[in-house]
Amino acid sequence: MASIRGVRCISKDTYAVFYVEEFSDDLKSVIRSQLSSICHGVSKATKSRKRYNYLNTLKSFLERYESKNELIKIGMIGELLTRIIVIIYFPDFMTVSPSFNTEEKSMPKGFDIMLYFDEENELWFTEIKSGQLRDGKDSNETNRELLIAAKNELKEELNKNDVSLWDNAINKAKIALDRFTDTKLAVEDIIEDIMDETLENQSSSKDKNVIIATNLFADLDDEIQSSEIEQFCSYTSNQEIFNKFYVISTQKQTYIEIYNFLKDEIKQWKGEDEVSLLQD
Repeated sequence: MASIRGVRCISKDTYAVFYVEEFSDDLKSVIRSQLSSICHGVSKATKSRKRYNYLNTLKSFLERYESKNELIKIGMIGELLTRIIVIIYFPDFMTVSPSFNTEEKSMPKGFDIMLYFDEENELWFTEIKSGQLRDGKDSNETNRELLIAAKNELKEELNKNDVSLWDNAINKAKIALDRFTDTKLAVEDIIEDIMDETLENQSSSKDKNVIIATNLFADLDDEIQSSEIEQFCSYTSNQEIFNKFYVISTQKQTYIEIYNFLKDEIKQWKGEDEVSLLQD
């Protein structure tokens, strides 16, 4: 597994725990290089259009972020952090759903992230729950509550006979993969098979692959213990809810640090943009 400065990782067969001990220059560099792809999808990010450049993507992200309540703000930063972790540490997975909803300035409905594993022609559905330390609870207790909430939401969504959920999934995949025809067709084929099951009232989580992800924003003096994640994985495996599952838990002291970085980036890049225009 890859490594990046400022992040400590414990990785096992069914889970990985990431401790963001420093919001390092390496992490910031990944955000700079990947933000457009994360928000708009990899196809649009490869276009040389101003709408999808780093500065305008920063503006769009912050417009969405600053209009939300604190719980949604934490969720948005948590999703960004999970997507960054996936890019760095799970390169075999291709993200096939953008973070932005193109129809309105909100985050898209449905699964938080869809990931495609080309080697096995598998689609993995990811649910992310993020939060701060809960009153009267330590890091392990809070993270376990987040894990259970993410697991239960995946179970509920994947067992719904709701075809609109899969229409939305296909639309997101088309946006993300417009310029990657082979992958787009493979992903669409998987989702359309699921839609067929849904139309026959045969939806089931038991043949789906999922990633259960959490972000805990809490002091690292009280760390999430990997043994607690292992217990959760063992219990979930015994429940036989999903075909395959993997757990990603990330702990960072505060989400505000990432928000402040994005705000500072706007100021810096605006300044560079103005200098460039004057030189032209």
